[in-house]
Amino acid sequence: MIIAISIFAATIRPFGLVIATYLAFVVSNAGSKEVRWVEALVAGLVMTIFCVGLFVYLLGLPFQLTPQSNALQLLYNQFADIFGTFVTLIRKFVPGLQ
Repeated sequence: MIIAISIFAATIRPFGLVIATYLAFVVSNAGSKEVRWVEALVAGLVMTIFCVGLFVYLLGLPFQLTPQSNALQLLYNQFADIFGTFVTLIRKFVPGLQ
């Protein structure tokens, strides 16, 4: 479940609400031993449609629905920034790693 939330958080800006919601739902279903993939994929589609209808059309929240043209570059930059911060913190707190 934590992996699905992380995937949603990482993909919502570059890929939009539709892809981020669908990926998060399918990945969260993969955590079960009793998963039926056809049902999981259909349920993911239904959940995605529900989320778009609720958040974008009913509540009027300004979510981007489709991927940006530079989505892969944005995703790469997010992880490069996180990795760089992590390395900096490790170097700061672990002596001898300069």
